[in-house]
Order: sequence, then structure tokens, then C-alpha cells
Amino acid sequence: MGQTLSVDKSKIPLADQNLIEKFWEVFKKAVNNQDKITLSSLIKFPFTCDYRIQDSSKEVNENYLIVTKKLFAQRQYNIFLEPKLKKEINKHSSLWVKKPCSI
Repeated sequence: MGQTLSVDKSKIPLADQNLIEKFWEVFKKAVNNQDKITLSSLIKFPFTCDYRIQDSSKEVNENYLIVTKKLFAQRQYNIFLEPKLKKEINKHSSLWVKKPCSI
């Protein structure tokens, strides 16, 4: 979704294409069903995120947050449940889109 360059799908092995499509299906379903357990299973923790749900335990001046599995489960999963993201992912039936998302 966020990629600005086109990807030559023909250069990706079919098995990997299928894995990517399966990921997209599971991700969309998890977002649409607000399923934070499934979302957390799709993520490798920890990850750095500059877009986050405001966390009052962190310094306001920080530009990013290191999201652990615990922090994700407590509050940060909400970044995947925002209506703007839900609307954007539901515009696309596939990850093989040619233009970046507008989020």
C-alpha cells in the first residue's frame, strides 16, 4: 500500500505472491473485525513507529515509539483500527496496487 514504486509482480516467485496475497486477506479481515490478536500475529516485534496512538507514559517530544508486543496489546493496536486506514485498505482487493495509499 505505501510503496511509491511499481513492483514487477512477474519477478516474484509464485509461492511468495501467494503468501503476500494470503497476508493481505488476513490483515484486511483482522482490521475489519478489529481483531488485535490476529494483527499481533502478523507483526514482528518490536518495531519502530512514528505514527502512534498518544501514550501518556512517553515523552511528548519523542518523534517515534518502539512498539513492543505488550505495548501493542495495551494500546498501540488502535493505529490499525482507525477509520481512515480501514477505508483505505478496503479500497484495494490486492496489495499489487500501482499508486500509494493516501494515508
